Amino acid sequence: MNSRMNSNETELVKAAQGGDALAFEELIRRHDRRLLQVAHGIMGNMQDAYDAYQDSIIRGYTKLDSFRFESSFGTWLTRIVMYALTSCWGSPGERPGWRYCSSQKHWERYRR
Repeated sequence: MNSRMNSNETELVKAAQGGDALAFEELIRRHDRRLLQVAHGIMGNMQDAYDAYQDSIIRGYTKLDSFRFESSFGTWLTRIVMYALTSCWGSPGERPGWRYCSSQKHWERYRR
């Protein structure tokens, strides 16, 4: 077990792995600000950051059994956020953006 995790957090992780949704909710509450900051830093705007953050939380919940206590839970969640953002949204230079198409007179999404 990683010494950076306190015993309360370890107990919450084990409870969440056992199916306790409230324990998982508490773990997310403890780390959500930092996770959203990471998502915003990668995405560049809050709307995309919220969407990606929510997708990452779902991934974290579905992958909870793979947490092996080799790092802190916050580090593990942060890695999931970063992986999810780069795998789904592309690297920072490939993130989708918006541009105005003057010939069609509308906004369209594109990959940068």
